[in-house]
Amino acid sequence: MPLQLIKRLKECHCITSNSEYQKRQKRILLNAALKSSEVVNWVFRVYVYMPDESSHNHVIGELGSANQRLDQAIIDQIHVLVSDGARRTDEVERAVNSFVQR
Repeated sequence: MPLQLIKRLKECHCITSNSEYQKRQKRILLNAALKSSEVVNWVFRVYVYMPDESSHNHVIGELGSANQRLDQAIIDQIHVLVSDGARRTDEVERAVNSFVQR
């Protein structure tokens, strides 16, 4: 989940357009405020970007929480693979698929 931390002045010295001139002017004002003895009030904001439903590649909603029980033989095979040193999920998945097809 992507997070973005924004630190800005409490006083609204907002940049209203994307022009280089305005950015330069606001930088000059900020540097002057930081160099002077005035207290600069900062506002911290954290933005959390949540993916929309179209970006999911799995079932979501009520059916997304449905669990399917695994056969005990498959669980035992996973334990054997891990105890034998299998650490990567693709490696375990390939071995389990091979075990199930037998």
